Amino acid sequence: MAMISLKRFMNGNERESAALQVAALLVEKLGDCAVEDDKQELESFRAEMRVVHDAMTPDLPPENLLILAGSAMQALETYNRRVTSTISHRGDDFQSIIRMLQDSLVKITGENVQSVQSLNRIGEELDRGIGFQDLQSVKVHLSVCLSGLRQEIERGKNASKTMVEGLQIQIETFRALAKKIPDRKVDAATRVLNQEDCIAAIRNAIEKGTRHYAVVMVVNRIQPINARFGREAGDRILARFKEYIEAQLGASDQLFRWVGPAVVVIMERPQSGDQVRLLVKRMFDAPLQENLELGARSVLVPISAAWSVIALTSPPDVEKQIEAFIASQGTRDYI
Repeated sequence: MAMISLKRFMNGNERESAALQVAALLVEKLGDCAVEDDKQELESFRAEMRVVHDAMTPDLPPENLLILAGSAMQALETYNRRVTSTISHRGDDFQSIIRMLQDSLVKITGENVQSVQSLNRIGEELDRGIGFQDLQSVKVHLSVCLSGLRQEIERGKNASKTMVEGLQIQIETFRALAKKIPDRKVDAATRVLNQEDCIAAIRNAIEKGTRHYAVVMVVNRIQPINARFGREAGDRILARFKEYIEAQLGASDQLFRWVGPAVVVIMERPQSGDQVRLLVKRMFDAPLQENLELGARSVLVPISAAWSVIALTSPPDVEKQIEAFIASQGTRDYI
């Protein structure tokens, strides 16, 4: 096809005027057609383009046209650099959001859930450097993953509801069973089980067939302390004595409150009676005291006890020996 050039029919002024019009048109379109990412940045860029465009008047000297064109190019480069930086930061933010969703979904649903795998795939795509033009597809993938997340959360709610309902049924079952079990009364002062439970423990130990002992301990001077300082002071002495003895017992040993100032320990030991007596005697090697606050003054009260070791043979016989020792008020093995 034949091309007809009008250049030779135009004089210098006409060519300069045409170049000026073309340059002005390009500057105008650069501002109008710029990609909008950040509205404020776009308005600032368009304002610069308008300044350049308005300066391209018909009486503009030709040498100034190149200066204005350079200004337009510099403004365009600055805008492109800012937009690229914004896109990069946005991609980083998007990647962080996806990774946080990955971590949260893993904690909620486990590693093998399809939603987690989808989020992992998006994260790998971002790691490979997907640009701004692909963010729309990333949004679509993310929407699918979030839908999966909602489904997994709903499934978790249903599973939790089922588990709670099952637990409620079990609790009601346990309550029904608990009503059939007689209450085990705990001594108010020492917070241990009482004489009735001790007798049951003696029977169980004898039926077991291994060597067991009952260590009876009667705390001294409880009645005078009650008379002088009150029942609360006597209970404090008993509680302190229980704590001291309990700290020296084995894991399988059982401690009970009998009557009055007496406590009984049921212990399983392979040693002979004499050897067990040595073990018990060592429990009292260190002095034991309790500080009682009485109004504005305090009294340091020493704590001691009479004790006896009884080999378990038959429940009635053991019970008689315990009662006899308590009645004797420490005439044997007294310290």
